[in-house]
Amino acid sequence: MRALGLLLPFVCLLPLSAQTWEAGLFLGRQFCQAADVPAGSSNFYYTAARKPDSATVYGLSIGRSVGSVGPFELQFTAAYQPDVTTRVRQESLTSYVFIPPEFDLKTGYAGLGAMFYLKALETVGGGLEYRFEHFGAGSIHDHEARPWLRLKAGLNLPSVPALKPFIGLEASVPLVSSKPGRGPYADGQLVFNAPKAQVGIAGGVRF
Repeated sequence: MRALGLLLPFVCLLPLSAQTWEAGLFLGRQFCQAADVPAGSSNFYYTAARKPDSATVYGLSIGRSVGSVGPFELQFTAAYQPDVTTRVRQESLTSYVFIPPEFDLKTGYAGLGAMFYLKALETVGGGLEYRFEHFGAGSIHDHEARPWLRLKAGLNLPSVPALKPFIGLEASVPLVSSKPGRGPYADGQLVFNAPKAQVGIAGGVRF
């Protein structure tokens, strides 16, 4: 994914910091938005109702705590989710079908953001993440950048020297809806079914 290159400067700073770092893993379910999608040719149009299945996703993240803001600890984050496949079922309102009734939609992202954690509860917090999302179906691809809201609540596990493991729940939703900007046959069709929410388990270590 080309957006992965945006994370490299962040990762290169790892050896330069003596701050608190966090490495995490997310495992959960992703839900994509259903949509009535226009399709057709120069002299014929119809609408297809697309209904995506949910999909299991996993992602990697790293964070750096940089200081305090009142009762909160401020952390900058970077994240990456490899492409996952969502099955999309398409119901045409006519018998004149231009694209398959079912197809596989691949989605993934790289993201940069900031989180605010309660200092009294290190694993409870929320923040924003700007995600550079990728969509693919066969030879068609598209990209979109959107801000997402992330919420986390968890527990610290028994520590070992220099490592503080934690586990908890995480949920995220986009703050803006996807809006295709191209015609019925263009790559922008894939954005109709962009992810609308993710929920799952987040765990990792602080060091």
